[in-house]
This record gives sequence, C-alpha cells and structure tokens, in this order.
Amino acid sequence: ADDHCLKCATGFYLQEDACYSSWGFLVPCVYSLMGLMFLMVSSYYIWLRSQPVVNSMVLNRALMRRQHLNLRDHRTNRHDWYPLTTNLCQTLADGHAVGGRALLMFFNFQAFVLVWCVCAAILWVLTAWVFEWELLSAGKTSVSSENIYSICAKYQRQDADDRHMRLVKSKLVYCAVLYAFTTLASLAYAVRQHKQRSGLDASEATMRDFGFMLSGFPRESGPQVEKDRAEFIQ
Repeated sequence: ADDHCLKCATGFYLQEDACYSSWGFLVPCVYSLMGLMFLMVSSYYIWLRSQPVVNSMVLNRALMRRQHLNLRDHRTNRHDWYPLTTNLCQTLADGHAVGGRALLMFFNFQAFVLVWCVCAAILWVLTAWVFEWELLSAGKTSVSSENIYSICAKYQRQDADDRHMRLVKSKLVYCAVLYAFTTLASLAYAVRQHKQRSGLDASEATMRDFGFMLSGFPRESGPQVEKDRAEFIQ
C-alpha cells in the first residue's frame, strides 16, 4: 500500500496527500536571480571585449611589468622559472626562500592542514577497526518504503542497544584522540614555524636589521633636531 500524508509539519502544506514546503516558491526566484546575474556579467564582459584598444603602449608596459614581477630563479643569469618540483615548504640549498618567508610560512600551513586531514581519516578507519566497522557506513543507508521495515527490524534486535553504545563510545574516543592530536600537532607546528622564521631572520638582512631606537634625549623642537642627532650618531 502507498503511504499518504494526513498532517504536515510546520513550514509545509498538504496537497494531494503529499506535503510540500511553504518556501518552495523561492527556488525559481533564486534560480532566476542567478540567471540574471550571469547574464549581466556575461554582457559586461562581452562589452569590454568589444571596446577598442586606446592605450596599447601602457598595456604593453603593464604586461612587461607583470612578467618582471613573476618569481624567477635569480641565481642564474637567464632568470629561469623555478622547476615544478621545487619544494615551497623548505628553503633552497643556499638558504633562500622562494617568494620570501611569508610564502614559505603559508605553504607550510597548507601542508599542515593536508597532513591533519589525512591523519584524521586514518584515525577514523582505525577507530572503526577497533570498535565497530559500522562507523564507515553509518548515515549512508538510503531510506525508502521498500527497506524501511528491514532497517527497523535490524535495530529492534536485542543487540541494538549494545551496538548503539559501541558506536557512541567509539565516536567519543575518536573525538578525544583527535582533539589531543590536534592540540599537540598545532603546538609542534607553531614551534617549527617559529624556528624556521628565526633562522631566516638570522640568515637574511632586512630593513629591521639596520634600525635602532634611541632614548633619553631632552625634549626639543626645531628644524635642526633630526640633523643634529644624525650627526651625533655618525
């Protein structure tokens, strides 16, 4: 026998023995708005492409400037591109960081996030292997009118409560271990970043290395104050 709805929950209305969302009319409105925005952006792009070029000299100089700003290997006279196998998470053999220390720190962060995701997935599989393999399939069963009774019968058996408690315990253990691992890994990552940045500061000369602060001078004003102090330092 087919199932029929007699009463709908809040936010739904009953029509022909079926419940429909009261906000269903927003779907075509959202799609229409997205289509209109796409049409406007496409029209503007086509209009820009059809405009005549009136500043070709400035355009060529800008393109040349952009080429000069690209990261290249300045250790050679040809200023070649860096090879695709360049490890941006470490400095080169001469201690030089490609793109500067900020880019190095950024790619180290990206590598840390990727490694953390892999470790979290491996830990989930290990938790399922130790406690219950059903962790890998929980929430993936599609419910339909054909298998709803078999699913209910499966979880109404005597060992259903034990299985449920094992699942809860395994998820709790997973969250606790992952939390501890994330905390320790974050601390280790922060220490590594600090050491790497300190090493770059010690091996490279920046504007900060040529600056210093003076104090204890009397308060005075005038056009010759800075010049007098500069002569005193020299």
